[in-house]
Amino acid sequence: MGVVLPGHGHPSVDLPGLVGANLAAYERTTAAVLATVQEQAGSVDDLLARVSVRLGVHTGSPAAVVLNRAVVSAHLTELQAQKQVHCAAEHHRLVFRIYS
Repeated sequence: MGVVLPGHGHPSVDLPGLVGANLAAYERTTAAVLATVQEQAGSVDDLLARVSVRLGVHTGSPAAVVLNRAVVSAHLTELQAQKQVHCAAEHHRLVFRIYS
């Protein structure tokens, strides 16, 4: 097997290890998004700020905010498909909350 150059992290020859690490990070992020919505409903931007604190993510540039916002949005979309959260228009904002 050759060397893999992932988008994040160092080159590696351990492809199964990289896949496992990526899946674990994905699951950790999904769990953080869900736990954040469980604590309090909010817009994507509200939730992004709170998920970032929960995960210890420090966002220093507008580009990083846009990227991380897309990540939170993707996890919210997955959680909606699983019927764990739902979205409603409230006061001209999309607000995500837990199904009750």
